[in-house]
Amino acid sequence: MYWFHSLKRGLSHLVLIDNGRLKMRDDPVFHEALNCIRCGACLNSCANFQTVGGHAFGGETYSGGIGGSWEAGTSKLENARFSELCTGCTRCVQNCPVRIDIPWLNANLASRLNHIEPSSATKSLLGSLTDADSVDRTTPVSKMFFGNYHYFAKWGSRFPSIANSADAGRTPSTRTNSSDEGNSSLARVMIEKLVGVDRRRALPPLPKQTFVEEANSIEPPSNKGREIKVVIFADAFTNYGMTSRGIATLMVLRELGADVVVSECVPEGRAAMSQGMIATAKQHARAATRELDPHRKGACRKSWFSFWRPCHPALFSFRRGCS
Repeated sequence: MYWFHSLKRGLSHLVLIDNGRLKMRDDPVFHEALNCIRCGACLNSCANFQTVGGHAFGGETYSGGIGGSWEAGTSKLENARFSELCTGCTRCVQNCPVRIDIPWLNANLASRLNHIEPSSATKSLLGSLTDADSVDRTTPVSKMFFGNYHYFAKWGSRFPSIANSADAGRTPSTRTNSSDEGNSSLARVMIEKLVGVDRRRALPPLPKQTFVEEANSIEPPSNKGREIKVVIFADAFTNYGMTSRGIATLMVLRELGADVVVSECVPEGRAAMSQGMIATAKQHARAATRELDPHRKGACRKSWFSFWRPCHPALFSFRRGCS
């Protein structure tokens, strides 16, 4: 906005520079970014911005989590690709004085960036195999892999010795030695080329028994007198990665006198959301809801859903009464 005053004629002129703001106002998602008062609270609370700074986490004009929406609104969508550094942790939302849902804005930016990508036979095949929503099947292969990691982990856990052989005998690299080229096996070279996993990183080993399988193999104690009912949601990370944490949680809760059951492992949508696959994330969220619905009667679902309520309410329609 510019203000000009002419002393000679006694006239004042107010010039408004739109610079894409009307387009943002009419956008069903990004109009929320116009509430920004430029206080910088989101930048000060963002772990990624504090680590890499605005040169990496920024565009031509704006930087940080909120910067992606402004960069896309005032210039072009492609300039907002840096917004993919957002992890969706929601620390910015808690610190924003006007409570702008920046992770949701960035998820939509990632989604729109995915949709302008060209389609390919590889993407269509991968999307069909992983049951990704049809609108997300132009998503880059690397994003589709991470957004549907549960699918690959499920098949890898069925043949753990084969899946884990990709890193056989390989010690994790510190990545401080520039001459270290990492694991040069054909499997790791292909993984790096196709899905972008640096071959200097050690892959997390897949267990011989998943968390759900191991939990079901443990004889549960009698539920007589156990008034507290607990459902442990078997997310993909716990089920196929840190199974020991899941088992430890199960045993502690039972020792405390709770009647504990473990759900089946289904994707909950967080991975797909992180890759901008919003339609697929909603599909996954509905699957998780169907899995947990039978356990809902007489109990409030806390832990897992308490994370999602403030994060991405657009994926769910909550009923009041449970917190």
